[in-house]
Amino acid sequence: AACGSQQTQLPDWLERAYAIPGLHIDVGAPTRTIKNWLASVTLLDMLGFPLAAKGVDFGAGLGLYARLMRSSGWNFFAYDKFSYPSFANYFLVDDVGKASAEVLTAFEVFEHLPYPSQTLDSLFGAGASLIIFTTWLVDGQPSDWIYYLPECGQHVFFYSDKGLRELAERH
Repeated sequence: AACGSQQTQLPDWLERAYAIPGLHIDVGAPTRTIKNWLASVTLLDMLGFPLAAKGVDFGAGLGLYARLMRSSGWNFFAYDKFSYPSFANYFLVDDVGKASAEVLTAFEVFEHLPYPSQTLDSLFGAGASLIIFTTWLVDGQPSDWIYYLPECGQHVFFYSDKGLRELAERH
C-alpha cells in the first residue's frame, strides 16, 4: 500500500490461466521477443559480456528469446514454471538459483508473480551480475488499462515507479 503498486487477491486460478496452450491472447509476444533479442544483443555487446557468459531467460514462455540468443552465439538457457520452452527444449534449467547465470532476463514477467517480493529476492540472490527486465508501470493508468488483462488471469501484480525504485534500493 505504501509504494503505490497494485496486486490482485492471492490468485488461486493461475493453473487454469496457464492451462491454455500457446500464446493465449498475447499475439504480440513474438514481435516483442524479437525487439528484446535485438536490444539485448546490442546491450550485452556494449557492456562487454562475452558470448560464453551463461544467461537464463526467466519466464521464457515458448523459449523463442533463448533460442534467438543461442542462434546469435550467446550461451542462453530458458526457464518457465508454467510453460514448456519448446524453442529451447535442449537448453533448459530447472532452478534459476542454481544455474550460475551471469545474466538473467525477464521480459514481461514480473507482473505474473503472485509473491513478487519472494520471487524477486530469489532472482536477485541468484548471483547474476546483470538482470534485464521489462514491465509496464501502473502509475496514472485508467481502470480499463489493457495491461490488467482480467480475461487472461495471468497478470496479478502491477508495479509503481516508487515500488520498483524501492526494490532496486533493496538489491
